[in-house]
Amino acid sequence: MLMMLSAALLGAAAAPTHSAQSNQNRSAEKIERALERIAVAQEKPAETPKGNEYERPCKDGEYDNRSDLCAQWYAARAARDAADSAYWAVFWTVASLILSAAGFIALLFTIKQGREANRIAHASYESEIRPIFVLARLIHQKCPEGLAGVA
Repeated sequence: MLMMLSAALLGAAAAPTHSAQSNQNRSAEKIERALERIAVAQEKPAETPKGNEYERPCKDGEYDNRSDLCAQWYAARAARDAADSAYWAVFWTVASLILSAAGFIALLFTIKQGREANRIAHASYESEIRPIFVLARLIHQKCPEGLAGVA
């Protein structure tokens, strides 16, 4: 049943006309002409404006201070150079900040080590000087007049 219905529908469909094919041919011709115009336009050398001196582009390595376009390009290049310089300035600022922080930490460690060395030196001084004080006290106890009275 389904096959008979599909056969009836296929038989009822109209045969393709030549107008659809001619439309397709016309579209292809339009596309071909557009592509030819593009190819011709690409082959032509770019024309430089010769009219207003303020609208002339600047040549590489040349600065024309009468041309607005040239001034704009130089301003754009200068802005790019300034942005590059600012990037490296920030980079070196961060690098110096890191190195400064490391130097500050090393300074704190050095101060701590210096205080420890001072404490050790003071303890050594006291241990060396103590026998002299003990000896002086003994001499003073035995000879209240001092060493001059012993001789």
